[in-house]
Amino acid sequence: MLNHPTVDKLHQMRLTGMAHALASQTQNLEIGQLSFDERLGLIVDSELAERESRQNASRLKRAKLKQAATPEDVDYRHPRGLDPRWPLQIPPLMATQTPPGRTQEIVM
Repeated sequence: MLNHPTVDKLHQMRLTGMAHALASQTQNLEIGQLSFDERLGLIVDSELAERESRQNASRLKRAKLKQAATPEDVDYRHPRGLDPRWPLQIPPLMATQTPPGRTQEIVM
């Protein structure tokens, strides 16, 4: 089966995550063991991950941060009174369903 026209159409429709997933599935020999629904689910998951990645990259670009930093980058060796366990003490946030255009966060 020729997947090249389908991949081209996915790129044309700006579904690059699906196009990459479909192309990688054609190269994987073990993918034939999965059902159609499972393969479609993997393709849709790939598209969703691609979109979320682009959104995060766009948000970071718009934020114009001076430098990229993560909690793992903090150097606790200097005597600043920082507790290395502080990220574990922060409760996770969970978004709930709200009307379109509004967000709500619940601390658990």
